[in-house]
Amino acid sequence: MNTLEIIQISLIIPIMMVSVLYPKRLNTKISIVIISPVVLWALYMLLEHKAVDLLFIPQGLVIGFLLFIVSIWITEESNLLASMKEYLTNIRACLRISYQNFQEWDSIVYISFMVIYEELIWRVFLIETLSHYLYTVPVILIASFLFSYSHANQRNFSRQSADLFLFSIIITIIYYFSRSFSLVVFIHWIRNMLIIANSIGSNEIENLAKTIPNE
Repeated sequence: MNTLEIIQISLIIPIMMVSVLYPKRLNTKISIVIISPVVLWALYMLLEHKAVDLLFIPQGLVIGFLLFIVSIWITEESNLLASMKEYLTNIRACLRISYQNFQEWDSIVYISFMVIYEELIWRVFLIETLSHYLYTVPVILIASFLFSYSHANQRNFSRQSADLFLFSIIITIIYYFSRSFSLVVFIHWIRNMLIIANSIGSNEIENLAKTIPNE
């Protein structure tokens, strides 16, 4: 094992630290500092060994939408059709907000950045590194667990944690076998955008209801 390989393997340590300690023990700024060498190494791996294939955009959008539906099915207590109707109503309300009145551009930019950031760490770097030393199943399970655990605000089982772990498993498998950074980025991005559009639309409907006088 040469020096570069030792350095690459050692970079798994900051990933584990951030996955386990964020957000209770490590805040966002400290986590970014700790894990920044991993991001830089992943960018090198991406640029050196892979092409960003934009032909995967349609597939990413379709799979992302399907995973969004799976998320609704897992996390919502009401039946799927009722939940889907409510979510679609909220998303339509979000899309109706005029460009001038839209106040969430900073959230859109931040979430888009975080999707790329997370895929570089938990997919590109972690899978490419572990694949040299472990079999397929352990690689997928480790990468999926660390990714989902890093997002768990409450370290206990819930519908949301189950949904996140399933999402992590699926997107990790997709990357492992496709080795397409573009594909997993667009899957992750469209799912997140649909979730935030639902939230924005829900708030918009609530605000409109408050402005209408009671009759």
